[in-house]
Amino acid sequence: MVNFKAIQKLHKAIMYHDKCDIYKYEDVVKPNGAKSTKKQQIPLESDVPCKISFNDRIWDTFHHNAKDVTPYQKQPKIFMEVEHHVESGYYIEARRYDPKTKELLFTYEGQAGVPQVFLTHQEILLDMRGNN
Repeated sequence: MVNFKAIQKLHKAIMYHDKCDIYKYEDVVKPNGAKSTKKQQIPLESDVPCKISFNDRIWDTFHHNAKDVTPYQKQPKIFMEVEHHVESGYYIEARRYDPKTKELLFTYEGQAGVPQVFLTHQEILLDMRGNN
């Protein structure tokens, strides 16, 4: 019989060298009871073990007016355990670390797409428009 928990623990130790923080935005209510146009960032989870990978994203170049726009852009994809609840629209700050030295190499921030949830993990595309 296969011990699924032991496999998950091994998988987590081997695969997840990066970390991320998960936030959501909520409406701010002013003291007079009116809703503000600003949204408040609410931290949900921090230092979640994850893996940052990249997808090729192909833009529709027909509608771009800029002259130097390339139709390809790397889009971060975040892998993490299923136990961490992420919804489309949540804000994720993912940090890439060197697996050997634990030194912070880069930070990726953006809005989470619809999570693809599997039995062993979930995959979330990160929309970084405006953050490059």
